Amino acid sequence: MTGQMYGAAQEVPQSDGPESGSVKRSRWVSVGVPVAAGLLALGLGSGAGAAGAQGELEELRASEAALTAEVEQADSEAKKLESQLRKASAALTSVEKREAALKATALQHAEKMKVLGDEKTALVDQNAQLAARVAELESAVSAAQAPPPPAPLAEVPPAPAATAYYANCTEVRAAGAAPLYSGSPGYSRKLDRDGDGVACE
Repeated sequence: MTGQMYGAAQEVPQSDGPESGSVKRSRWVSVGVPVAAGLLALGLGSGAGAAGAQGELEELRASEAALTAEVEQADSEAKKLESQLRKASAALTSVEKREAALKATALQHAEKMKVLGDEKTALVDQNAQLAARVAELESAVSAAQAPPPPAPLAEVPPAPAATAYYANCTEVRAAGAAPLYSGSPGYSRKLDRDGDGVACE
């Protein structure tokens, strides 16, 4: 705009001869008024521009404050998430360690159960052997304690018939042998008067 005013001032025709006072005033008016108007417009424009820039600056500052608040809020949330992530990571590490410890314990228990199973099998076999040995010893003891079978009875030869002699029945009665039956010691036909096989009746 200033260049235009300068151009307008340069377009004023130049006179070769001497000019009167009215002509000079007319020339200054024709030149000064546009220049003054331009300067006034420039001043007004500058004031309007400054007001607009101030408003824009305030808007930018408000936007900056809002963005700063959002950034701070996002940073706070990021810190919270980072803290939660650290806690979750620590918990996961603890769980993994616990899981590894449980696996190791389970493996130890499995190995111990295998050892105990082998020992149980060995004890069962040993118990069976002991039971067989006990049965064998009990059988031997029973056989040793059994009474021997009775010896066969020897045939006793018949005792020789006793011989007795009685002169009469008085002697028979005195010996307590009366009556005498036929075939018994001391029997004789002379003592059996009736011959019925019974003497000294």
